[in-house]
Amino acid sequence: METENLSQYETNASMEDGSKILLRAIHAEDAETCLNFIHRISSQTKYLRFGHSKETAGIDSARHFCNVDYASAFALVAEVVHDGKEMVAIARYIN
Repeated sequence: METENLSQYETNASMEDGSKILLRAIHAEDAETCLNFIHRISSQTKYLRFGHSKETAGIDSARHFCNVDYASAFALVAEVVHDGKEMVAIARYIN
């Protein structure tokens, strides 16, 4: 699916504390941001998410993780919107 067609899956939400969240489809260009997110989560969360707690994820792994075909899989990210955007969650569905 073309990146421009993925904009139909974007929505904004407000949290109880007033924080603004952007929910959107993940893009291949998100690899570096995704890698930063993976480095911020705990070892336990990495284990539950990926099946291992490998401390060093590389950019190639992040590129693979962010490259979704949207035919057999779907992935969303949540970004907190403030001075910029910070990825705070990733959800994935694989058929």
